[in-house]
Amino acid sequence: MNKGLKKVRDFHWLFNHPVEITIGLEPEANRRLRVLLLAEELFELANASGCIGTLLDFCEKQKRIASDEDTKYQNEYNPLEELDALCDLQYVLNGKILSSGFHMIFDKAFKKVHHNNMNKLFDTFPAALESGAANVRTVNYKGQIRYVAYNVSGKVIKPNNHTKVNLNQFVPNEFRESTGKD
Repeated sequence: MNKGLKKVRDFHWLFNHPVEITIGLEPEANRRLRVLLLAEELFELANASGCIGTLLDFCEKQKRIASDEDTKYQNEYNPLEELDALCDLQYVLNGKILSSGFHMIFDKAFKKVHHNNMNKLFDTFPAALESGAANVRTVNYKGQIRYVAYNVSGKVIKPNNHTKVNLNQFVPNEFRESTGKD
């Protein structure tokens, strides 16, 4: 298992997301959450890349294809096809990292994002409830009792005091956001 995957595994353990040791049918709610998270990040990437129109055009085309009665999408769990798609996604993601010039700094940036994600914890149970959470879980993180809030889809809700990760140090000055800190 590579370092990045280990970091995500640690996030899954802390935030009570599944880490299976055998290949099998993952619950549909988990599969839906992962697809929604992938789509959310893809839209963020398309927007940040200045290519949102390309993605929206693609989605519209796929919607038309899916609504065609002659098109038969197989909407059944298939671990072989799922593995193939995940490998292809990772391959394309790695290609984007390389073609964008991020390969020299990606591991360090990922480490910062991971640290930021591991801090999506609430200090108090009432604060977690006030977030609009559908579910709240108590965790022991670094010897402190903290709380994880989830929305109805199972996505982790960020506390109000959670700050966006600052990756300014990894990009040239002309692309940096003005945050007042590094």
